[in-house]
Amino acid sequence: MRRLARFPLLLLWIVALASCGKSGGSGGSADGAFKVGLLTPGPVTDGGWNEGAYKGLMAIRDSIPGAEVSHQQTKGIADIEAGFRDYAARDYQLVFGHGNEYQDAAKAVGAEYPHTIFITSSGNTVAPNVSPIRFELEQATYLCGLMAGLMSKTHKVGCVGGVKLTSVESTFKAFEAGVKAADSNATVVTSYIGNWEDVGAAREAT
Repeated sequence: MRRLARFPLLLLWIVALASCGKSGGSGGSADGAFKVGLLTPGPVTDGGWNEGAYKGLMAIRDSIPGAEVSHQQTKGIADIEAGFRDYAARDYQLVFGHGNEYQDAAKAVGAEYPHTIFITSSGNTVAPNVSPIRFELEQATYLCGLMAGLMSKTHKVGCVGGVKLTSVESTFKAFEAGVKAADSNATVVTSYIGNWEDVGAAREAT
């Protein structure tokens, strides 16, 4: 969680690099403004993953004079590609896709718009203008699992996730490893509800 709390600072660092590398002509916007876009898989009022990214976007706006920022919420692969392409076509120099699910679209659209930099939160896709941010949340979830294993009186612990993504699975595996380190007889049950917003389904799975 401390790593997530530093996400706005990380965005500013990336922006600084992108700002140093931008130039006039086809690599910049027509009006000369530095433009940054953000795509998120859910609402920026979620109090967690998406809101943290949005706060980073606002930090960019407030820290760089004249910077223009924009946000879009996406639903599905078609929305993701359309969002990336929309920003790049409008001369945005830097575009973030906030999740592992954005990396394939970033690579595809990045090949069409080499003067836009695309950053995805997690993933491992790298191209000349595409790169991921890796948070290494497994360290934190391992400790959460260790605590859960020590606290559980039933030897049964659960994980509830939204969508089954590689970046989510890795944190759950680390959580299970922590549980087993504390209680080798414990059972870890993992459930995915298929989205990031249905609180009722998460409660039922729990």
